[in-house]
Amino acid sequence: MSLEETIDHGVRHSLTKSQVNTALKYYHQVGSVLFFDHPRLADVIFGSSQRVVEALKQIFCHDYDTVKYDSLMPVSAEKFRLDKIELIKNATATVPLLRALLHKLN
Repeated sequence: MSLEETIDHGVRHSLTKSQVNTALKYYHQVGSVLFFDHPRLADVIFGSSQRVVEALKQIFCHDYDTVKYDSLMPVSAEKFRLDKIELIKNATATVPLLRALLHKLN
C-alpha cells in the first residue's frame, strides 16, 4: 500500500496525517508493518514483513535464474530484468521489483 493511500485511509477514520505517520512508525517498531522513513522507501508500506521475505527469497536462492517475468506483473519485462540486475549488483531492490515479486506470491 502506498503512503498516500494509508494517509487517506487514516483521514477517513478521523486521524491526522501526523497521527498516521506516528502509528506507522509504532507498528514498524513492533514488527506489524515495514515502513521506512527514508526518501526512497517512504512511499511504500509493507503490510506483512513475511511477504517481503518470501519475495526476496525468490531472488536470493540457488535457482535465481528460474525467477521469470510474468505478464501479469505490474512492471514491464525489461524493467523486471533491469531491476533484478540492479538488486544483484548493488543490493538495491526497487519498488517495482518488490511489487512484481509480491504479485507472484498472490
